[in-house]
Amino acid sequence: MIEVASAHAPIDRVCYTGVDLFEARAPGAGPLLTLKEAHRRLRLTGARIRLLPGEPLAALRPVVNGLERIDLVIVSLGLDAASLARTWYYLPRVLHSRSLVMVEEPTGAKEGVRVRLAAPREVRSLAAKAAPGRQAA
Repeated sequence: MIEVASAHAPIDRVCYTGVDLFEARAPGAGPLLTLKEAHRRLRLTGARIRLLPGEPLAALRPVVNGLERIDLVIVSLGLDAASLARTWYYLPRVLHSRSLVMVEEPTGAKEGVRVRLAAPREVRSLAAKAAPGRQAA
C-alpha cells in the first residue's frame, strides 16, 4: 500500500496508520509480527508510520480525533464482528469525500476472500447503527 501511495505522492507525504493485535494475536490467527518489528520494517519505506496495537475499537477510540484524514481504509476479515460493529461509529471522523473503504469478505470457497468497496452510504449507515446508545445490549 505504501509503495502504491508513493507513486502518487512524495514518500514523505505518505502516512500509514495500521491497527493490529501484533503480539496479542491468538496462536494460529495469522503470522505473528511484533509491534517493534512491524514499525522497524515500515519505517524503512520513508513514509510516516503510526501503528496502533490492539483491536480496532480500543485502538482507535482514544486517538481518532487526532488522526489525519484517510484516503484508504481496509477492513480485515479476521476482526471480531461485535467489536467491528462498534468501531464503525468512529470511521467517518477520519474520512473525506474521496476516501475509499474496502472490506474483506469470505467468498464461500475454501479460505477464499474478496475485497469489496463499501459505498459512503453504507459506511454512514453502519456508523449510525454503532452510535452510543444505539447498540443492542
